[in-house]
Amino acid sequence: MTEEATITPWEVSGEIDYKKLIRKFGIKPLPSLSKVFNDNILFRRKAVFAHRDFEKILDCIKNRKKFVMMTGLMPS
Repeated sequence: MTEEATITPWEVSGEIDYKKLIRKFGIKPLPSLSKVFNDNILFRRKAVFAHRDFEKILDCIKNRKKFVMMTGLMPS
C-alpha cells in the first residue's frame, strides 16, 4: 500500500511523485542549465525541479536583457 504524500510549507511526508506534481500544477521540468546556476545551492541540490515560464528568464540572461522576477505573491 502506497502512503499518500503530504506537502505543505511545514511538512513533507510520504513518497513524492514529482511527475504527478508537475501535472497537477501545470509546470514543466527544469531544463539542463548552464554551470552558472550550480553556484546556487537550490539548483545544485535539485531543490528547484520544475518551473513556469523560466525559459523567458533564460532568454533574457542569454541576450543580456533586463528582467524582474517576483515571487510569493498570492502563492498557490
